[in-house]
Amino acid sequence: MNDLKVIGVVGETIDNQTWDWLYEKVGRKRCPIINTYFQSETGCPIIFAIPGVIPVKPGSVSLPFFGVQPVIIDENGSELEGEGSGTLVLKSAFPSIARTLYSDHNLYEKTYF
Repeated sequence: MNDLKVIGVVGETIDNQTWDWLYEKVGRKRCPIINTYFQSETGCPIIFAIPGVIPVKPGSVSLPFFGVQPVIIDENGSELEGEGSGTLVLKSAFPSIARTLYSDHNLYEKTYF
């Protein structure tokens, strides 16, 4: 484990307690934990910290990756500014988003929309 440089968490984001355990027990308090968000559907994580560039915060996935424009909207579809509660949506497509599934666009739409 001395060669371990960074720990990436994929799938569901992790809470502070899990982050602390990974940092202390697995990373031996020397490896950043990169908590990612929304990677299965997009081919890459869209919100995450870049080690050495964006500060890592336990329990947080950090900032959106380049070209990704997430916003939170309320129940009426209005974009919220600052802190709030609502639905996370993306303003537009971004470079890695899938456009089809096994060359079957109807299957892609049925599966994801």
